[in-house]
Amino acid sequence: MCLHGRRVTEYRFSRVADTDLKSIAEYTIQTFGVDQMSKYTNDILDTASKVAEKPSRCRSYITRSGDKFLRHNSGHHAFFC
Repeated sequence: MCLHGRRVTEYRFSRVADTDLKSIAEYTIQTFGVDQMSKYTNDILDTASKVAEKPSRCRSYITRSGDKFLRHNSGHHAFFC
């Protein structure tokens, strides 16, 4: 998909991640205002696009129970694929 000459890779968040994003946005508005919330959530969404375009940006991550994921840090947050 292209948007204004820029390739856009599709991705989707889990229900839990979507709920987290909404909570992050609400907290950021209450604490820092709408402008900071827009910047912060755009940074998160931009990182998600970059990870979707190039999953090799992620590192291998193994949980204590042995589940394997790919992880990419973004500020104080982490994306798991």
